[in-house]
Amino acid sequence: ELTSSQIIEAMRAKGISIKSNEGVRGLLWTADMVKFAKEQPTDIIAIAHLDEVISYVTAHRAEEEKDNKPS
Repeated sequence: ELTSSQIIEAMRAKGISIKSNEGVRGLLWTADMVKFAKEQPTDIIAIAHLDEVISYVTAHRAEEEKDNKPS
């Protein structure tokens, strides 16, 4: 039940940045519109957001695994 800005702030507090990923910001904005304005995104937009999130998570998982790998 958080707004996009609250989610971004919570992520920032945990050291997670989405500044470089406008796709995730777009997803959060769409989520706000669905939640508060009762809009319904098209299937194309929903799929694009899903692809963005998968890409974001995959990239950050790889970074985290690299950072946690023993030297």
